[in-house]
Amino acid sequence: MADSDYATNCHDGETGEVLSVRWAYIKAAKGTTMHGVANIYAGSRIRRFFWLICVIGGLCGAVAFSSSILSDYVSFRKNTNVVTVSQTEMKLGRRRP
Repeated sequence: MADSDYATNCHDGETGEVLSVRWAYIKAAKGTTMHGVANIYAGSRIRRFFWLICVIGGLCGAVAFSSSILSDYVSFRKNTNVVTVSQTEMKLGRRRP
C-alpha cells in the first residue's frame, strides 16, 4: 500500500499538495474504520446538520450531567469530629517486668 493510500496522509494523491484542514478531515472520515463517520459526509446538508445537532446535544448533555454530579458532591454536607486525648487521660496497661 502506497503512502498516499492512507487516510491520515494530508497530501493530495494526484498533485501532492497539502490538503486544507476541511479536505484532510473529509479524506480521513471517508477512510476511517468507524463506519458511521464516513456516512456523515455522504448525505445532504440536512443530514450533516442533524448529525451536528446530535453531537452538540450529546456534548451539552455530558457537560450538564457532569456539572450536576460535581455540584452535588461539593455541596454535600460533611462533618468531621476530631477528639484529642492528652497523655495523662490515657489509661495505659500495666507494664510487665
